[in-house]
Amino acid sequence: MSMRRTLACPFFQRAFGWCVPIGGLAGLIGLGGGEFRLPVLMHGIGFDAKSAVPLNLMISLVTLSFAMASRSHAVSLAAIIPHLPEVIGLASGGMASAVYGVRLVRKLTAERLVRLIAFLLIGIGALLLWEAAFPFQYASLLPRASRFI
Repeated sequence: MSMRRTLACPFFQRAFGWCVPIGGLAGLIGLGGGEFRLPVLMHGIGFDAKSAVPLNLMISLVTLSFAMASRSHAVSLAAIIPHLPEVIGLASGGMASAVYGVRLVRKLTAERLVRLIAFLLIGIGALLLWEAAFPFQYASLLPRASRFI
């Protein structure tokens, strides 16, 4: 498929149109954008929930890889090393819960999966609003070298 044909494709244009602002929003708050992209994949483009979830993960892998390369200069390795146990704990917990999530998606009906996704997105939105209204007040307890902003 040629590049012109790809750019002329209405599916490409719709996906690109949705994902440019999603990438911008995700970049502002340091997320991969999957929480914004999943509803677009389901309702804007038309994938069913069980197809949208793994597709969203694939897109997130590419997006996060690019974001990591773009932001690699933002935090020095020296600032991360003292917090390696926490980083390893976060990564390990994320991988373990991802395995559980895959099993859960397989067991849920499509309707229940859509409800669960809606509930989780509402929860993420509420947490983002809470953080905006009541910023984390204990940041001053962290050593100055580990603060990223």
